[in-house]
Parts: sequence; structure tokens; C-alpha cells
Amino acid sequence: MNPWRRDLGRLLSIFHSPKRTFAEIGDTPGVAVVILGLLLCFAVATTASVIAAEGQIGSQEATAYLLQPLVAIGWPFVVSALYLFVFDLFGAEARYRVILSVTLHAMWAFLTLGVVLELAGSLISGGTSPEIGDFLISFIGVDEGLARDLARVLNPLEIGRLLLTGLGFAIALRAARWISFAVVFAGWFGFHALPLIQFLLF
Repeated sequence: MNPWRRDLGRLLSIFHSPKRTFAEIGDTPGVAVVILGLLLCFAVATTASVIAAEGQIGSQEATAYLLQPLVAIGWPFVVSALYLFVFDLFGAEARYRVILSVTLHAMWAFLTLGVVLELAGSLISGGTSPEIGDFLISFIGVDEGLARDLARVLNPLEIGRLLLTGLGFAIALRAARWISFAVVFAGWFGFHALPLIQFLLF
């Protein structure tokens, strides 16, 4: 099968057959098509944000819209190198390209789902969709900065992405599931727990 056609099919099969998709990635990892899919997804999200703003976009906002996709696409390349280092410490036979492909496909699945939910929420609520951070500020009264950090931690889409990434590592790398999930969640917790620790201590 043509590699491009194969990888394009994975963008759909990751939703209904994740185990089979990750098993294929373990044998023949691919990254080009999923990166193009992520860029397209970001383009749709950015266009929707610009439309919602009704053209009132300043230079800083425009720069943020341009940088966000680049940073988001670059992040898996960096974190995959860290995953590879930790898996090597555990003695697992891991390849960087496989880890990167798993990370990108898990990101694609939940980014796509997030964009669909965001668009649906905007249509239903007339242009604005409720966020976890708004709830924490309005009903619990936490600080805005802490609310933003907690919203990222409590985001069900982010947790789902981590679970899918851990499952993908276990299948594609043929590693023990507890190792795969420990690697994923330890890094995630270490990154996101610092703001909460600072808030509790100071």
C-alpha cells in the first residue's frame, strides 16, 4: 500500500481502531501525514477564532495565532526525545520515530475532537463556549492564573490524550502498560504540578 494512503487512513482508524493503528505504527511509523492533518486542524481552529472576533484582531493576537501552531507542532518532537530517554532507562526497546508517531496521532485524535466540540459549543451558545477556567473563577473563586493552570490539568481532552498516548506506547513499543502510563503521566504531572505547589505553599 502507498505510504501516504496508509498514513491517511490512520487519521480515521485512530478513532475506531486505536489498538490496530498503534500496532501498525510500531511496525511502520509515519509522521508527515499526521503533521499535515494537525496543521489543517489548527487552521480551522484559527479561522473560527478570527471569525468569532469579527475582525477585531490586534498585532499581538495575530502573532499568537501564527506561533501557536508552530509551537504545538514542535512540542511533540521535543517531548518524544524525553520519552525515548526515559524508556531507555526502563530498558524498553524504543525508537524515536515510533514514539513521535504515537505522540502525534494521540494529539491529532483529541485536537480534532476538541475543535469539533469548540465549534459545536460556539454554534449552540451563540459564539462563546464555557470553559473550566471560567467555572473555577466564577463559582469557586480561585485566582485567574491558577484557574488557567488547573483548567489545563483538569481538561478531559488532555487527560484522554495522555491515556491514548500511554496505550499507544504500550502497543507500539510492546512495553508493559504500567511503564507506558507511568512515563506519560509522570512527565505530565511534573510539568503541571509546579503552579499548584507554588499556590499551596505561597
